[in-house]
This record gives sequence, C-alpha cells and structure tokens, in this order.
Amino acid sequence: MLLNPWRRVQQLERDLSSERLGRSGLQTRIHAHIASYLVLQREVVNANYALRRKNKQLKQLKALVELHKEYVRLYPPQLIRS
Repeated sequence: MLLNPWRRVQQLERDLSSERLGRSGLQTRIHAHIASYLVLQREVVNANYALRRKNKQLKQLKALVELHKEYVRLYPPQLIRS
C-alpha cells in the first residue's frame, strides 16, 4: 500500500484527461464521416433522379422521332419546281 497516493491520483487524472481528449477526437471524426456519408447519399439520390429524368426525356424524343418518321412516310416531301 502506498503511503502517499497523491502521485497515483495525478497519474490517473492525466490518463483520464488524455482518454477524454482521444474520445472527443474520435467523436469529431465520426461526425465528419457521417456528414460526408450523408452528402454522398444525397448526391447519389440526385444523380439517380437526373438519370430517371434524362431517361424520360430520351423516351419522349424517341417517340417524337418515330412520329416524324411515320409522318414523312405518309406524306413524303415534294420537290419545289421553279
């Protein structure tokens, strides 16, 4: 048994403060990781939405081209005579 435990108490307090500092650093890194993950998820959702919108536009363009082909087939262009 130690006659003067004050040195041991000081050592334990230093260890405790360093552990708290380390834990707060880990918490900061975790928060940064979560924030970057949420931003990444939002970007994925936005990209998915843009792709769906672009797909819809491409389908509409394809339908218009098919309609134009049908119109040209039914009503061929006439040559202008001078």
